[in-house]
Amino acid sequence: MAHVLVVDDDEPIRDALRALLEDAGHTVDEAPGGAPALDRLKRSGGGMVVLLDINMPGTDGIQVMRAVSEQKPLALRHAYIIMTATARTLPLAFVNQLAEMRAPIVTKPFDADELLDAVDRAAHRVS
Repeated sequence: MAHVLVVDDDEPIRDALRALLEDAGHTVDEAPGGAPALDRLKRSGGGMVVLLDINMPGTDGIQVMRAVSEQKPLALRHAYIIMTATARTLPLAFVNQLAEMRAPIVTKPFDADELLDAVDRAAHRVS
């Protein structure tokens, strides 16, 4: 099972994801935004699967992924899954970055089975 970091500014969404992931046997941490998520990723000694919301106040998911891509240890240690309701309007450069990092996009509202499958696939990439 994976260690999952849920990054979303919406507390009810974090709560729902925690319940779903813990029921599936995963260990879950939470971050209410991009800045605390980056701090947690930098301090983590082991790899995590990161469920990252795109639209958040302050440091958003795009900024987090930009910072991660500039710090190879963060890009390689963790596996990222992007959660968004606006997948069709993401900037092309960002979509290309996600493809390079093998970071899938899960659309909100998410299908529980699809999300769990994405977490399981990402867990195999965590170093």
